[in-house]
Amino acid sequence: MMVAAQAANGQADYTSSIGMVIKADGTVQDVLPGMPAFQKGVSPYTKVVAVDGRQFSIDELNRAVADSKSQVGPIVLLISNSGFVQNHELDYHGGLRSPHLVRNESSTTYLDDILKPKVTK
Repeated sequence: MMVAAQAANGQADYTSSIGMVIKADGTVQDVLPGMPAFQKGVSPYTKVVAVDGRQFSIDELNRAVADSKSQVGPIVLLISNSGFVQNHELDYHGGLRSPHLVRNESSTTYLDDILKPKVTK
């Protein structure tokens, strides 16, 4: 489902893994404080030119993030910022992650009550 959303809106959301949102052309839209991309100096409005030595594409970044689980080294992003190019090594090894809901068993299930069939006499 995340892949379909990425294809539809022309951007990829890595906020749950490396901590950034990026457009299909490589422009970084947002970076979350405290996440690996932010910690290594990646900032919004910069442009990712290459991922691990390969020309940037969403597929290439997906591969690098997915492979991070089994790779020892960092994810290396070559980033262009106002005419300067610099490598940023992201020390991330969690693979592709996306947010998901988990039920809190200790709370009331209001939705179940709402959806319960109406009983008539």
